[in-house]
Amino acid sequence: MEITPIKTQYGSLEGRNCIFLDDVNYKYNERKVELTGEISGSLASEGEEDTWISYTMVFSNIQYFKMVGLDLSYDHFDLDYSETTSFFEMTNSNLLEIVLKTMGVQSRHFIVETYDDVFEIVADQYEIKFGDITRD
Repeated sequence: MEITPIKTQYGSLEGRNCIFLDDVNYKYNERKVELTGEISGSLASEGEEDTWISYTMVFSNIQYFKMVGLDLSYDHFDLDYSETTSFFEMTNSNLLEIVLKTMGVQSRHFIVETYDDVFEIVADQYEIKFGDITRD
């Protein structure tokens, strides 16, 4: 299994306090989930100190979706490898092999660690849109 931090226009998103979640919108019939909230510009590798940037992450054609509280996630995920990033992709994972074998589809395996929750998502693609920037 390989771990690849996902680079955004603000660089990699680093640490538990980087991604704050306001809402989860799961569109069952579209097999899509939208996460919305704010990221800390101070904890983005190419962000600005004392800023908050609104975001929407959209994952499409979902095959697997799991949400667990951060404090419980250590029992469900081996997150030791994610100390420096809170949004990354796993390649060659066991879950991707199971999805391919069971569903017959090639997908991507994502982990999003927010302040309170961790999301494990297997989907075809993702998109991140950034919006307003506010300053502390």
